[in-house]
Amino acid sequence: PLTVYQYGEGLARFATEPYTLDDIQGRCAHLTNYSLNKLSAGFVNDDSEASGSKWSLAAFKQRLLREVGEARASEVWRRVDDIVVKTMIGVESIMVEGMQEYLPSYARGEPNRQCFQVFGFDVMLDSDAKPWLLEVNLDPALKTDSRLDLRVKSGMLVDLLNTIGVPV
Repeated sequence: PLTVYQYGEGLARFATEPYTLDDIQGRCAHLTNYSLNKLSAGFVNDDSEASGSKWSLAAFKQRLLREVGEARASEVWRRVDDIVVKTMIGVESIMVEGMQEYLPSYARGEPNRQCFQVFGFDVMLDSDAKPWLLEVNLDPALKTDSRLDLRVKSGMLVDLLNTIGVPV
C-alpha cells in the first residue's frame, strides 16, 4: 500500500501587493510564488519566522490560532490534511503502476523503503480561512535563499533520509 508522510513544518508565503480584481494582470497581487514576488518592490526579505513575505508554517499556525481561535484553527488544519489525503488517494493507482513498471522488486511484492517522491502542496486560505488546493509540485524547490529556507528545507530532508533508512 501507498504510505504518505506529511512533514509538520513548511513555508507560508504572502502576496506582496493587495488583492484586487481591478488589475487582473497584477501578478504579485494574485500569486505568492517566491520567484515572482522577490522581484516586487513590496517584497520584504526578513529572516525572522513571523514577518516579511515568507514565514515558517509554525509561525503562521500561531498567528491563525490567535486570529480565529483554537477550534477554527484546528478545523483549518484538519481540512488541509484532508486535502492532502484525498489528493494522494486520487493518484495512488498511478504511483503504484509506476512502481510496478520501474521497480521489479516491488512488482514481485518485495518491500521497498528507498523509493519515494517529495511533493509540495500549495494551499491557499481564503478570507474565511477555508483551504483551497492551488497545486501540487512534483519537484518542490529546495534552493535556500535565507536562513528560514535552510532551517525548514534541511530539516525536512534530514527527516526524509532518516525515514528511508539513510541515517543523517
